Amino acid sequence: MNVEPLPFDREAWIGKGKNVPDNPLGLDQSVIDYCETLLKIPPAIIQHSFPSNKACVKVFTTHTLPKPTSSLAIIQPAHCFHPQEPNDDGL
Repeated sequence: MNVEPLPFDREAWIGKGKNVPDNPLGLDQSVIDYCETLLKIPPAIIQHSFPSNKACVKVFTTHTLPKPTSSLAIIQPAHCFHPQEPNDDGL
């Protein structure tokens, strides 16, 4: 019997100070599904950047991946966090 997992309840998890348990197998399936969805490579990126799954070995080994970009902003972690409590008014 295949049972659909309950949808991910953002209100129960996001911003609640919960930690991933030492044994992640104890997580709700909805949390696992949500995280996997966030980590999936979008289909358009796969289609345009990677060779087809049906490509022969010669095509696969001669395929060039997109050139890495150096335009990404590198921010030091110390600049990402601060001791102030978050506000609720969005300002």
